[in-house]
Amino acid sequence: MKLPAKYQMALQLDPNVNRTVDQSKFYKNLTGFRYNFLMFTQRVPLFLTLVLLTSVFITSMGFAAKPPPSPDFDDSKTGTEKNEGKIDDRTRDLIDISPAPPPRPNEALQRREYFYPYRRAITLRGGEIRSSVERNGTKTPKMTGIQVLYTTLEQESYEASADLLTDGSGVLQFGPRYIFSRSEFRPYASVSGRILVNPADGLALFVNFASFQVAGAAGIEYLVHEAQSLRLQGEVAIGTTTMHIIASLGYVWAW
Repeated sequence: MKLPAKYQMALQLDPNVNRTVDQSKFYKNLTGFRYNFLMFTQRVPLFLTLVLLTSVFITSMGFAAKPPPSPDFDDSKTGTEKNEGKIDDRTRDLIDISPAPPPRPNEALQRREYFYPYRRAITLRGGEIRSSVERNGTKTPKMTGIQVLYTTLEQESYEASADLLTDGSGVLQFGPRYIFSRSEFRPYASVSGRILVNPADGLALFVNFASFQVAGAAGIEYLVHEAQSLRLQGEVAIGTTTMHIIASLGYVWAW
């Protein structure tokens, strides 16, 4: 078997060399193997090229294909068919599918209670005193005074006061005070001991039992500004010889 010159060059055979019978048979087998291998290597790239072109063509045809029309945009449907599955306003009102409004929170929980934090206060007050021993034609004495309040950490309150009357006498007072609320509106009650101060008695007033009285009072304070309140108080004082009824209005500064 003699190959063409180009294949002999590819297989590195020299056509001018004479070979023996064994050599010719060996080279014949070797030449056939190399020939088949060369043909295989030439056909594989061609086959892969054909497969790649076929895949690209099929893919491009798939993208170019027109999608089926959507049923929502099908003009062939009638108006009844288009509205099928929809709910009109009247039906929506009947079945009431609208979401319910959220429940209203409890107003009592929303309202924040004010807490009165101050433990010390000074009150300037003025008022009138009615006495059980007043005579006809005598004027009801007016009074002005100052009250000092102190509250402990255990919320126990004590109050001392000094009042000056228009008839020249005065009153010293001290006792516990019971506050029923620590909010903006603060009702309270107090019990105290009083000493009626008459300049004519001098130091004898401390041994004169007619100068001592026991008083009970009730009143309210209302916060009008931060740490400032209005105070209204009524008081009854009883002694060995006299009884007084006092009404007063004051302004409170606290800290």
